[in-house]
Amino acid sequence: MKRLLPISLLLAALCISAAAFAQKDKVVEASSKRKPAWIGSSDRSHFAVTEVGETLAAASGKCMASIRQYIVNAVAVNVSSAEKMATRQITRDQLVSAMSDYSSVLMTEAGQLPYLNDITLSNAEAVYWERIYSKKTKTYRYEYSVLYPFPEQTRRQLIEAFVAIDDAKQAEYERLRRELGTITDIDRIQLAVNELDGLYDYFFDATRKGDVETLRRNYRALYHAVSIEVESEAPGECVYSLRLDGRPATTAVQPRLKSESVLEMAVKPYGDGRYLLSYDPQYASPTDINKIEVLYLFGGARVSQTIFFNPAGDAVSVRPKGTLRIEQSGGVIRGTMQLRVSGTAAEVRRIVLFNPADGARIVAERIEPPQLAGGDCSVTFEAQGSISPATDGVDVLRGSIGFGNPADGKASEADFTLHYKLTTK
Repeated sequence: MKRLLPISLLLAALCISAAAFAQKDKVVEASSKRKPAWIGSSDRSHFAVTEVGETLAAASGKCMASIRQYIVNAVAVNVSSAEKMATRQITRDQLVSAMSDYSSVLMTEAGQLPYLNDITLSNAEAVYWERIYSKKTKTYRYEYSVLYPFPEQTRRQLIEAFVAIDDAKQAEYERLRRELGTITDIDRIQLAVNELDGLYDYFFDATRKGDVETLRRNYRALYHAVSIEVESEAPGECVYSLRLDGRPATTAVQPRLKSESVLEMAVKPYGDGRYLLSYDPQYASPTDINKIEVLYLFGGARVSQTIFFNPAGDAVSVRPKGTLRIEQSGGVIRGTMQLRVSGTAAEVRRIVLFNPADGARIVAERIEPPQLAGGDCSVTFEAQGSISPATDGVDVLRGSIGFGNPADGKASEADFTLHYKLTTK
């Protein structure tokens, strides 16, 4: 009985082997009689890939994609670990995700690397394929293998080519960063944002993505630093200029003009970065408050100025201009504001400021001098409260000024947006 046990085990093993053999796949067709030894191997000058497809064309197509991805990964590992570790401050813990992200970037930028566009089967060192029948699933498949040349010299050339692309992108970012504080063309802001959108999509590392996002946010904040400054007024016309963070600025955007007093209004360039608002006041009543609202829409920001006029020709207007200088100490604000007074004389009755940080309303209590002659002048004022730096980093302050005509007592009000300089003691 003991002798029968080994024989039984041997027969069971033979049955299992036969069953396993029956489940094995069978090669029914091949490109050559012998399977090459290079399949599944690689060396310093070659690498091999194998892909499976339902058709020969599908399998070979997958092979070409794998070859391309292999080369991209090889470049990505070198660049992300060697170049980016040193120059982009990527930590070792980030290398795995960085390489993966960088591979995606490389695939996107592959059109600029001629070698990656020249990957074809005609450049392959060797090709081998098999048509295989699966006894288990009763289906056929193709296994396609390619041995592709990839010498070290080619690897280095690809790395250098992509680093050149990357350096150009970094230089583009640096240029946009320098331009932020000097831009005078308001229309250039959106163009810069569009360029930064492209850089954000391109940069693979969190450090540079964060830098781009911050710069993009600062560019958009410039829209809120635009103001309208009245230069001069005369019956039927008003000359004004645009200011961007205190600098003279221009735009091709046409403003929206709104008035209940006049019908014909137009704005056109007037030279030296100024604009001429012309209007026909013949239907305006001297007993009404006649005004024209000039409104620009820039990137979601509303920039407006209200122009008051008197069709009788004795209109009075007061327009803040220049830089508002503010000194604050112990909850007291002291400011100096430059004004342009149109008309023979005007009374400044109220100045309201809005804290850039939270929008809190601050009303001036003392304004000196309260009466002003026509022309350029300035007033000083005091108020209780505090001014905080803007959260978006743009040093502009919004407010309103109330004034009147001492001849007839008529009161008016104008909104303003001014660049300001804050001193805290």
